[in-house]
Amino acid sequence: MHALVAFGVLAGAAASPMIALAPRRMAASAAAVAVQPFSWAAALAASAASTAWAGMPADAVICAVLLPVAGALLWAWWPRPPARGVSRLLIGVTASAMVLPGLVPSAVSTGFGVVVMDVGQGDAILVRDGPATLLVDTGPTTAALGRALRRNGVGVPGTVVITHEHADHNGGLPSLSGRVPATAVFHSAAADVAANHGRAWTRTLGEGDELSIGRIRATVLWPPKEGLPKGTPPNDTSVVLDVRTTAHSALLLGDAESGVQQRIAAEGRSSRSTS
Repeated sequence: MHALVAFGVLAGAAASPMIALAPRRMAASAAAVAVQPFSWAAALAASAASTAWAGMPADAVICAVLLPVAGALLWAWWPRPPARGVSRLLIGVTASAMVLPGLVPSAVSTGFGVVVMDVGQGDAILVRDGPATLLVDTGPTTAALGRALRRNGVGVPGTVVITHEHADHNGGLPSLSGRVPATAVFHSAAADVAANHGRAWTRTLGEGDELSIGRIRATVLWPPKEGLPKGTPPNDTSVVLDVRTTAHSALLLGDAESGVQQRIAAEGRSSRSTS
């Protein structure tokens, strides 16, 4: 045993200079091979996140995957039943296992929720009450917005608010052209909408305006209806929404800077919107 240990020590000592002097290309290749499984995992996760099922609860996803698999295994391995009635029963059970998971995504669209959707560098916030939906901003691109809506089980939002005219907030808007009525798309009263989107979508929101989404009331706290001085930074033209139900509330600020936020707080607009 001692001889084997001594041999191992000597062999390691002899090999260490060779390892230290190994070409950098070999080291880089080894690192690339080592990281490959993680790259595959990241790619798989990104692909899965772009599907409509990504917004489902974990238990619903498990049921949606396991029930069809269980039905298929039952069909393939179960001994052929001697009676026609039993055969029909097994066919019915298998068919139900295949069909029922298709109904599960409807659970995503029930109840009240505020979802800050993943659209990359930008904002797209989905406010919903069952099937009634309000989309606040559309993210930077039409593709990112489409993926985010599908993940949350939404085809076309009912109402759209663009808080201000920056590309990371309104870049996905063209994908809704012809799908969302122009009367359901709103912009800031302080923004030059026509300069960015033509005159098709020029409905504006100012302080005191309200939107109803199912049982949800969204009250506009900013900007003033009369607009703001020319040259106001676009962030400070943001539509600020006080979103409320009987039991929940959310304050959506767009990109309003601290000066606007302090002014809203000082004037108590958010508390007035509940009276």
